[in-house]
Amino acid sequence: MAVRAFKIYGAGFKGPSPSVESSAEMQAHVARLVRSFARLTGGKSLPVLQEAKNLDDAEIWRRLHYDESVALLSTGPQEDPILNYGNLGAQKLFEVNWEELTSLPGRLTAGPMERQERQDFLDRVSKYGFVTDYSGIRTSAKGRKFRIVNANVWNVLPDEDDTDSSKLGQAAFFSTDVTRVDED
Repeated sequence: MAVRAFKIYGAGFKGPSPSVESSAEMQAHVARLVRSFARLTGGKSLPVLQEAKNLDDAEIWRRLHYDESVALLSTGPQEDPILNYGNLGAQKLFEVNWEELTSLPGRLTAGPMERQERQDFLDRVSKYGFVTDYSGIRTSAKGRKFRIVNANVWNVLPDEDDTDSSKLGQAAFFSTDVTRVDED
């Protein structure tokens, strides 16, 4: 499947980093994103997994990671949160490879004019746990603006058996079928 990514991103795309991007640790992280969403929404599943039952971490990761019709992103709990995961749909939409994405502060996914609105929204997510109808303008690494609609955004929670109950960051899931926003 990695060959497909090279074709889509062109010669400048480095492709998935097999040592990190597809590691068991990353597979567990993506499964944790899915479990957090379900816990916060009363058992709902992300749309691409609604028909799936009893999947292991590797299969959850595989289904979400290679699905370019959706973007799944997450940030860590830092003061200025850094993206720590983005599936291939997100990498394509934000025009970055894995290494670039996982060093990008989340605030830079919005243009300067949209950053305060984004932060106000994320504060609301922190307070309530999740929001399922977010729409906003985002900016790719190359400066291209696009509008996302009906995004699900939620707090990433530790697993239920984890003794640390602090929030692990935030995640977002939305369609990559976006509307480009023309620059004035």
